[in-house]
Amino acid sequence: MKICKVENCERKHRRNGYCNAHSEQFRLFGKTHSISPIIRSRNKNSGRHMANGYVVLAKYNDFGDAGYIYEHRLIMEQHLGRELLPEEIVHHRNDIRDDNRLENFFLFENNVQHLKWHWYISRLV
Repeated sequence: MKICKVENCERKHRRNGYCNAHSEQFRLFGKTHSISPIIRSRNKNSGRHMANGYVVLAKYNDFGDAGYIYEHRLIMEQHLGRELLPEEIVHHRNDIRDDNRLENFFLFENNVQHLKWHWYISRLV
């Protein structure tokens, strides 16, 4: 049996050398990453939906259990090459919640730093 060509993925090969999940990740993002969450489309037309202005994607783990992840957190994880810690905050610099360009992000270590930054900015205005 052939297995997926992504490192540490032992799922059965389906197409183009990838399992179904990594093939979908490659289709959506143009690359795969062994430690990135596997994304499948909830909405077949767009692959995403909105929650409080943020883009949310369906997330499936290795066992097929479903969950959700904010797209901006996923993009930052892929950029850093690791999963974000739960306390880390990805801030949209221009405050547009669905503008998920990497250059629009700033990563805070925790919410205390994030709130201090907002307090500081509010004092400048």
